[in-house]
Formats: sequence, structure tokens, C-alpha cells
Amino acid sequence: MKSAAKFAIVLVTAPNLKIARALAQAALHARLIACANLIPKIESHYWWQGKIESGTEVFAGFENAEVKTGRAGKTGSRPASLRHTGVYRPAVERGE
Repeated sequence: MKSAAKFAIVLVTAPNLKIARALAQAALHARLIACANLIPKIESHYWWQGKIESGTEVFAGFENAEVKTGRAGKTGSRPASLRHTGVYRPAVERGE
């Protein structure tokens, strides 16, 4: 009997389309993902510096078989190599 293929979808938000595209390209070039889906202008509500804020962001879905995520399942998770690109670092990882 064949084992089921493992796959993952990593959900990420970015502050703008330029950064979302850079994250997608970094993950694709590193072969961490097979596909990136970018959805611009989503409305997000979040805690920021002790207050509830809202704004627009870009939503990204990264897909791959056995994607490597570093801290999978935890808030702020991203494919491991993306954490080191310096392209974008969410407030959760900055400790805000």
C-alpha cells in the first residue's frame, strides 16, 4: 500500500504586493514551494503596540509537498529560509 503524500499550505500576510512577491520569489527560487498564490488588498485586524488596529495587506498561500516551515503551526511561521531573507519580519517575530 502506498503512503499518502505529505503536503502543506503555509499562509502568510505581507504589508504590500512588492514584499509578497519578493517572499514568493525567494521561496520559489529556494525550491521550498511549488506555488505561491497572492491575494492583494485583504482587510486585516490585529494587535499592534497594545491596541487593536486594522489595515490592508496581501494574503499569500504557499503550497508544496513536504514544505519546510521552521516553526510549523505557530503564529508567525514562514518557510525557514524566508525568516532569514530580511524582506519582511512580522510584528509577532519582532516581539510587538
